[in-house]
Amino acid sequence: MRRILTTGSLWAIDRFALVLSAAIVQVVVARKLGPENFGTLSYLLALITMALPFSRMGLTGLLVKNLLERPDVETLILRAALTWRLLGVLTAGVIALVGGSGAIAALLILAMLGTALQLAEHSAQARSAPLEIVPIRLAITLIGAVTKIAVASATANPLLVAWIFAAEYAAQGAAQWFALSRYRGFFLRPTLDQEWSGYFVTRAPWLVISEAMSMLYHRIDIVMLERLRGPAEAGIYATAARLSEVWYAVPQLVMVALFPVLWQLRERESRWREGIQATADALFWTAFGVALATQFLAQPLVMVLFGAEYREAAPILALHIWAGLFVFMRALVSRWLIAEDLIRLSLWSHGAGALTNVLL
Repeated sequence: MRRILTTGSLWAIDRFALVLSAAIVQVVVARKLGPENFGTLSYLLALITMALPFSRMGLTGLLVKNLLERPDVETLILRAALTWRLLGVLTAGVIALVGGSGAIAALLILAMLGTALQLAEHSAQARSAPLEIVPIRLAITLIGAVTKIAVASATANPLLVAWIFAAEYAAQGAAQWFALSRYRGFFLRPTLDQEWSGYFVTRAPWLVISEAMSMLYHRIDIVMLERLRGPAEAGIYATAARLSEVWYAVPQLVMVALFPVLWQLRERESRWREGIQATADALFWTAFGVALATQFLAQPLVMVLFGAEYREAAPILALHIWAGLFVFMRALVSRWLIAEDLIRLSLWSHGAGALTNVLL
């Protein structure tokens, strides 16, 4: 418990700052751009989000698991992971260049490359060493938030604001690349290690497709609305969706802090199951309380934060917030599936969600 409180509080500060800055940026940028331009920005950011799984290549939970099991070969694991991620960026980048405009493809490639380099945080999570990551990430987040607001205020150009988002991904990636050299003492470069490259090739494809499906059903709604109904309505919807999704950082924080501790309980099956159940209960009731409160606060919240031109977002928010019950528990389920080597189930569940969202 002492360890959870010590390391967890630092991760909590990190996540809270990220969530708070994202919320402030959303409110200010939405006001500066207006519904139509904000809809265009949301469309571009949705494209970035749907491309990011190819830069992570399904390794997020898998890396932490293996770094916990085999800390003695951390260098080989991370170098093999970087190789796998760069292959994903290359593949997705070629597809983006062939299938879309050059400007949007360059935007996606910059964001994906920055995300691919963000490997130091997995090492820090496995070793419960947040001080290696949190300070520099918070500094870049603060600079990025100020820059986004300044650019939106000065230009009201959604494409320029989207470039700032992509540049922030790149800056975070470069910072984590240098962090590994400073704190772990090795140079992160692509390496085709036979053991770990083979391990990732056999397991990661299921996870990358699963994550792609997850991002698809989280963001395809905004993309389809922009194409079918125009950027103004997409902007109204995105306002509600993003306000609801601000809370999704909470279960991610809980799992970052708790999963290494839960992993140690696997030595005793009963304690492992009790820990999983207790975490699931806490996540559910937290999400339920947030959703219930939002039912009464949606209208005044939207009016105060975004203004009258976004008032139609209030009933969307009141409904969208209930997805949090399942998203909160899914953060635990995703880690549990990896721990139990049930990776294929993750693909089927995310695929069903993506298909349902597109059809509806």
